[in-house]
Amino acid sequence: QDAELWFGSDEALKIYLNGEEVYRYNSTRNFSDSEFYTSRVPVKIMAGENRLLVKCLQKYGRYDFSLNICEPFNSLC
Repeated sequence: QDAELWFGSDEALKIYLNGEEVYRYNSTRNFSDSEFYTSRVPVKIMAGENRLLVKCLQKYGRYDFSLNICEPFNSLC
């Protein structure tokens, strides 16, 4: 099934789905509470269980990130 990962983070972030790296960001950025999902990546979800691994780098004091798995927005219209 088609799906999208919606996410945002302050610093470096790697996302793996079912053992495959689907996203990598190696820098820092400004992530605020008003911008929960600043990035979107299309993915394929298998029937049954799926494995999701998120690796985050925290260089500085506070670190925020959010992640949601959604149906593609266009399929809801």
